[in-house]
Amino acid sequence: MNILLVDDEQSAILALLKELDWEQFGFEQILTANSPARAREILQRESVQILLCDIEMPKENGLELLEWVLKEKISLECIFLTCYADFSYARKALSLGSVDYCLKPIHREEIENSLWKAVMRRKETESLLMESRAFQKNKAVLYRQFFMDFFSGYIAPETESIREALKERTLELSMDCLYLPVYIVPKGVDLPVRSEERSRTVRRLHDLLKEEVKKTGCFFYDIKQSDHTLMVILEAETEKASPAGKAAEELCRNFLKESEMLGSVLCYCYVGKPLALTELPEQVEQLHTMDLKNNMQDKQLRFLKFYRNEAEKQREDVEWGKLTDAPIAMAKAYIRTHIREEILVPSIAREVHLNQCYLTRIFKKKTGKSLNQYILDLKMEIAKEELRNSGKNMGEIATGLGYLNYASFSRAFTNKAGMSPLEYRKQMLDRSRE
Repeated sequence: MNILLVDDEQSAILALLKELDWEQFGFEQILTANSPARAREILQRESVQILLCDIEMPKENGLELLEWVLKEKISLECIFLTCYADFSYARKALSLGSVDYCLKPIHREEIENSLWKAVMRRKETESLLMESRAFQKNKAVLYRQFFMDFFSGYIAPETESIREALKERTLELSMDCLYLPVYIVPKGVDLPVRSEERSRTVRRLHDLLKEEVKKTGCFFYDIKQSDHTLMVILEAETEKASPAGKAAEELCRNFLKESEMLGSVLCYCYVGKPLALTELPEQVEQLHTMDLKNNMQDKQLRFLKFYRNEAEKQREDVEWGKLTDAPIAMAKAYIRTHIREEILVPSIAREVHLNQCYLTRIFKKKTGKSLNQYILDLKMEIAKEELRNSGKNMGEIATGLGYLNYASFSRAFTNKAGMSPLEYRKQMLDRSRE
C-alpha cells in the first residue's frame, strides 16, 4: 500500500514525515508532491491507495484534485488537511467521499487515527473488490457450464426445464430475448502438433476472442466448448432489427484479422441467426455439423471464412453464404509443407478435420486428381528439379522426398517420367551441353 502527501509548503510535508511513525501503517512507499499538478503526474505513474492532501494551494486546491481523481476513476482513500474551519470545505470534502477532514496544526494522535481509518477503509474496499471479482468470475463459469449442459442435452430445450436449471444455478436469462451463436473452429497446417502447444495457441485465440467481443458492446456469454473450439452467444433484441447480427460480422472480421498475429492459422467462424433460447441447441448443432461437412446446407446460416498459411503465402477474401475451397487449400498446404516426408491420406484428413472418404471425394472432384496422385506429381516435380540442378546423389534425393529406399523412388519416377532417375539426369546433362 502506498501513500501520497500533497502540500505546497515543503515544511509541512517534512514535519509529517518526521513526526509520524509510518511503519505501523505498512506503507511500502511514501510519495510527496508540492502541487496538485505534480500529484497528478505521480497518480498517473504510481499505484497510490491513500491520499493525504492540503486543501488550500495556489492555482488549484485539494478538492479540485480529488474531483480529478474521481473523474479518472482512480481508486484511493483521501484525508484532507486545512488551516481553516470552513464548513463549506468540510461539506464538499465529505460529498467527494473523503475519509476525514483535519484542521492544522495537526496533532499526532488525530492524524494517526485518520490514517488508520483510511487504511482500514482501503482494506475493506479491496476485500469487497476481490469478492466482487471472484463472484463475477464464478458467475461467468456458471453461465459457461449452463450453456455447455444445455447444448449437450442435459437440459431440455423447454421453457420450464430452462427456468428450473437457471434457478438451481442462481442465474438469470430472459426467455423473451433472442440469442445469436458464433462458433469458431481453429484449424491450419501450422497449429502445433503437440496437444499442450495446441491448447496454448487456442487459449490465446480464446483471449483474443473475448477482447474482440467486448468491443462490440453486445452483452455476451463466453463458452469454451472444448480444447479446440470456441463459442460466444450474443444477446439480440429482435430478429429483424438487431445490432447483434452486424456485431457478429464485425467480431469475426476483426478476430480473424487479429488472429494472423498468432501465426498461420485457419479459423472458421460460423454465425447463426437470432433465435429464442429454446431453439438455440438445434442451431448450435447445425453450426457444428456445418463445420464437420464444411458445407452450407442452410442459407439462413452464414459462413465466414478466412485462410492464410506460410506454405502457399496465400490469403483468400472473406466470403459469405457459399461453399468454399478451404479444405482443398488446407490439404494442398499440408502436402507442400510435408512433401519431404511420407504423407498418408489419413494424416491429411485429420489435419483438415474431415472424413477421409469425404476428403478424397471432394479433392478429386475439385482438382481432377486423387490425393495420392497429387502427392506423387509434386514429389516428381521436385525430383526432376533436383536431378537437373543439384549435385545430390540418387539416394539423397530419394530420402529427401520421404522414400524409404532408392528402389521405391526409382520405380515411382520411372512410372511417371518413362525413364529412370539416372537416365533423366543424363538426358538433362546432354541437353545442357548442346
